[in-house]
Amino acid sequence: MKKVVFPGFFMIAAFAAIIMSSCTHKYDNPSAGVDLSANETPQAIGTIHDYGTVNEDIRAMKTAFLSTGSLVVAGTETEVESSEHVEVSFYVNDDGFIPSGIYSYVSSDFKSAFTFDSGIAIGTAAPAEEISGGTISVSFSNGHYSFVFNCDLTSGKSLYGSCNGSMEYADVPEK
Repeated sequence: MKKVVFPGFFMIAAFAAIIMSSCTHKYDNPSAGVDLSANETPQAIGTIHDYGTVNEDIRAMKTAFLSTGSLVVAGTETEVESSEHVEVSFYVNDDGFIPSGIYSYVSSDFKSAFTFDSGIAIGTAAPAEEISGGTISVSFSNGHYSFVFNCDLTSGKSLYGSCNGSMEYADVPEK
């Protein structure tokens, strides 16, 4: 007498084996499924001073970035130095933070959201240089900022690099 093996049995056994092998035990990888960055305190990278409204619904946020070593002033491949200090005025349409987006340099008196101007970069061995063009990409989430600089300086050099961390925020009292 022949035994008939249920064909679905093999499919069920194969499916169970796949599920069992794809699961991890908490002791296999202690950080599996845990977002460690959410538990970390972000490194302070600078300050934001809210100077209030400059145009209808547009606010001026003046920033100062601490020396992080990740922003670079470069003239040529051999003329590269870390930036010690960078200041930029961002124009935003929100209160209390700089929203995520790509900010473009403007030199006009009329300010609009997602623009910046009056930036300076101070290198380790060079005098302060004004930002004269370019973009700054900003990402903001859960108190963490990421700024990516791709800017031109009046001297013909470039300012590029990124800063990641928290920014201390303060309202500047109106006079």
